[in-house]
Amino acid sequence: EERWQPARVVYGDTDSLFIALPHRSLAEAFCLGHEIAAAITASCPAPMAIKFEKVYWPSCLITKKRYCGY
Repeated sequence: EERWQPARVVYGDTDSLFIALPHRSLAEAFCLGHEIAAAITASCPAPMAIKFEKVYWPSCLITKKRYCGY
């Protein structure tokens, strides 16, 4: 979606997906996070679903499974 640009996936594995949304406010990040999760879920076969959990702002992703954020 055009509204999501310039979103980019910065990390993903079997149970996690981190998406960077540069130049977005915290409120916009929450809104877009829910929208992106719904769009991904709609493209997956049932019963697969992506659940939006949280926004880390700011955050630091060091390596696989090593990250911190507020």
